[in-house]
Amino acid sequence: MVTTSSRLLHRERLRTVWKSYPPVVDDGLWSSREVASAAGLSVSHIRRLHSQGRFPEPAGRRGARLLWRPKDIREWVAERSSRQRLWSLPQAAHHLRVSVRVLRRARDLGQLPASAIGTGRAARWSRDAIAGWVSEQRRPADAIGRRTMIELLRKRGLGSRTPLPPPDGRFGGHTWWTPATTAQWLAGLEGSLHRNRSSATWTASEIARYTARTWQELGQLPMWSEFPSPMDRSGGDRWLITDVKDWWRRHRDCADGRWDTKAVAEELGLTWDTVRKYRLLGRLPEPDGVDANHPWWWPETIQRWDAQREKRDYNRSRMRRGDGYV
Repeated sequence: MVTTSSRLLHRERLRTVWKSYPPVVDDGLWSSREVASAAGLSVSHIRRLHSQGRFPEPAGRRGARLLWRPKDIREWVAERSSRQRLWSLPQAAHHLRVSVRVLRRARDLGQLPASAIGTGRAARWSRDAIAGWVSEQRRPADAIGRRTMIELLRKRGLGSRTPLPPPDGRFGGHTWWTPATTAQWLAGLEGSLHRNRSSATWTASEIARYTARTWQELGQLPMWSEFPSPMDRSGGDRWLITDVKDWWRRHRDCADGRWDTKAVAEELGLTWDTVRKYRLLGRLPEPDGVDANHPWWWPETIQRWDAQREKRDYNRSRMRRGDGYV
């Protein structure tokens, strides 16, 4: 609460300040109201700045009113506007919505534009210059991030350690690539994958591991005559993986006389879907083994089951009448 004594002291102080300025005749000088209008501030703001020593000194007074030269006010307004167009790093981070750490790191690496005034913590940058630099560094709307690039690798059966192309931009700890760079990288990746897969080879031990048979057992199979020829390479015989897989896919059913689902369907005169449904419903006998997630049966197992199935169907047909079962 302001007491009467404090008011009196304040008035006495103002009277002392006013007396320090000589009285002048009004010849083009501005009053505080005109100064506030020219500076775009309120009269109370002008008085506060003057009391804090942050405003030009008045040229004189007329009665109790202080007067200023228009030239001094225009210079102060121009200087204040120029200071407002400069940003420190925290101010730029606040207005541009970026991390101060990112701007400081860019400053240390010499990537920021040159400061307009000052060095170190007192450095100030032009608002337009630093805002333009940040807008250039930001990720474009159609750019592709690192997470999307990893997803593209996984869809092609590759791991996340596959080297990525050099990024087109990096800002705020995030890297990004343009669609053109991504398309070119994927095209080269597909080509290298095709070359690697078509030229990959296996040794005899790797083929034996894939077929779950020894090399001697493979040599005794009746379809061994159709086995692909090895490639002419130094350091031992090697076979193309694609040729070996194709040969095993065509002759796996006949290996050791085992029958898979397709062979069972051909032997019984049924479709593959029918045999598959029989197995899902539990009407087929349990497989004698599983090879690479494919069930197989010995011929005797299927023939024994088929004989029981025919006998059951014969007895059922004898019990059938025209209006249904007995």
